[in-house]
Amino acid sequence: MVALLLASLLVVSCSHAPGRPASVDGSTSATVTPVGDAIDVAVGPGRALSVEVPDVGRITGAVGAFTTAGTVQIRPQRTMFAASTGLESAGLGVDLTFHGTQLQKPLRLEFRAGQSPSPHALPVVAHRADNGAWDVLPANRDSSGTFTVDARRFSLNVPGWANPVTWWKTLTAKLASGIGGRTTPLSCSGAPTWFHLDARHSDLVHTCATTNHTNDGTEVAEVRIKSNRGVSVEVTVPGRPAYVWVEGIPWSVRKWQADRLHFDANQRVILPAGASMTVGYPREYTSTPFSFFASGTSWLAAADTLIRDLVDLTGEVDKYGVGIAYTEVKCATGFAAGPAGLNVGAASLLDFLTCWTGSLSEELRDINNARKVISQLGTGDADALVRQAKAANALGWLVALWPAYQLGFGNVADKIRELITEGRGAQISYHMDPPAAPPTGDDGPPGRTSGGPAGGDGPGGEEPASVTLARGPVAPHGYRYAVRLSGLPARSSVTVTCFDSVSTGGFYTFTMTTDAAGDAFTQSQCYSADGPEHWVTAGGKSSNHLTWSGAPAGPAAPPPPAAPTHAETVGVATHTWTNYANAGGSEGPTIPPYTTVQISCRLPGFAVADGNTWWYRVASPGWDNRFYASADAFYNNGSASGSLHGTPYVDEAVPFC
Repeated sequence: MVALLLASLLVVSCSHAPGRPASVDGSTSATVTPVGDAIDVAVGPGRALSVEVPDVGRITGAVGAFTTAGTVQIRPQRTMFAASTGLESAGLGVDLTFHGTQLQKPLRLEFRAGQSPSPHALPVVAHRADNGAWDVLPANRDSSGTFTVDARRFSLNVPGWANPVTWWKTLTAKLASGIGGRTTPLSCSGAPTWFHLDARHSDLVHTCATTNHTNDGTEVAEVRIKSNRGVSVEVTVPGRPAYVWVEGIPWSVRKWQADRLHFDANQRVILPAGASMTVGYPREYTSTPFSFFASGTSWLAAADTLIRDLVDLTGEVDKYGVGIAYTEVKCATGFAAGPAGLNVGAASLLDFLTCWTGSLSEELRDINNARKVISQLGTGDADALVRQAKAANALGWLVALWPAYQLGFGNVADKIRELITEGRGAQISYHMDPPAAPPTGDDGPPGRTSGGPAGGDGPGGEEPASVTLARGPVAPHGYRYAVRLSGLPARSSVTVTCFDSVSTGGFYTFTMTTDAAGDAFTQSQCYSADGPEHWVTAGGKSSNHLTWSGAPAGPAAPPPPAAPTHAETVGVATHTWTNYANAGGSEGPTIPPYTTVQISCRLPGFAVADGNTWWYRVASPGWDNRFYASADAFYNNGSASGSLHGTPYVDEAVPFC
């Protein structure tokens, strides 16, 4: 393992651009104290350098290392790194200054270092630049414990230990199993007699029900849900609640994040490890059963776990979750989930860490930018956000030492995919006893409390609800499930679970959003080649059962109408990319200046120079909905020529992806 780690570090030292190792903010990350007297050494281009520095080690240089005759002053220094850097000093360092000469060949530094603080700590040399920033470089360590590094840049260099593997193992254990942090059960009673919560539910959460009232005095059944895991859990909220409250996350933060990630904040909740939430339901004129769904392995739950663990690593406290929500929107868009399981691949995690320790940290280190974020989210502390950003920047070595993590990442990813099936038991169901007769007027829910407005109309209505399954298009294995919903609450999110004869507990859960008529259709979600029977449930209601295996069977589903596109014109040559989150991945064809292309949808991604985060998915032939372009390069107002100055960031008529 040690040999593999050292080999991976050598890869880092070769693959990173010269002079651009991970940097650490010098103003908050370390305390430096001179030790003993300075040593002055005469140097010149015609002689080699070899200096023994007491209690430190040796400094050597080849003939020709210096441009002219001069003097090198060597001063031993003791360095104490802040806990937020994740670094630990391994011994005394040295500060070199040159007088009358310059360096033209690297010098070799040999440090006599102390014992490793743990089996997984990696040897590094931290260099403090003239501007106070620290650079962390991998070092070689021989059998005697001596650290060796060849360096061209000087002032202070300090031997140290970086311990990414311990953090990595802790994090991946959380992501892969979620077994840690079992919590004490909830205790509540006295639910309304008309409300019935199913006692059988997922062990991802604790649940109970009690009676509460809205601000106008309306009685509600309050469902209380508490995370029972050491990881964040995504909870899908059914029906039309009067309010949804989440412990430790203000409504303004939840709403801001949901708007940018395009979901309803009252029907999709990210519940942190050990935290609680409450959902209040007024009595309605329906006995249809509804179900919450909880999962610790959705992409957003995994991203939330990752970010919270990183914030803990910095030693900072994100009291209102402002930095966590902002990071998820800005940096975690490369994460995804699909029928095959959670997709948090090595590349996605590397992109995320690079964003978090790099561009996002640089943005939020500026107090003015931090204040803008606080203003957008409606709560929080700008100074705390700046401290968190600086601490994140101090962990840049997590990116520099990334190959050390990749050694064991494959097993972690496999385990995550395996545990996606935990969704089979992730259901919490309830139903109501409706009043004897429906109301004659508006049956909408009472005014909502601080949770904000509900998304969509509630259950009920004159048309009976139905869930229909048909065989959809050919899939990578078997066929897609063509799911049609009818007569459900208008503009509401409905949780759908797919089943087959092999996976009778369900193998994939997703959300459909009904239109104004309460209808919805999709054939792009789950698929199966197992058989013989296939069916779905939606909002607690089961569909018909169909039979198919590897050959076509059952009625074919009519395809949905083709989605319209929008014509948009670029004002400059515009690069396109497969990864809108970091303006990277594979590069596609460049859009020539003043070219009009068809756009299918818009979504937030990488922020370009002027702060515009909007990106377009390009539908025109040649791009084929596989490549994205920054909306900043488009006129977005119908123009096809002239300056882009003053044009809108995005065309609001383009739908969300």
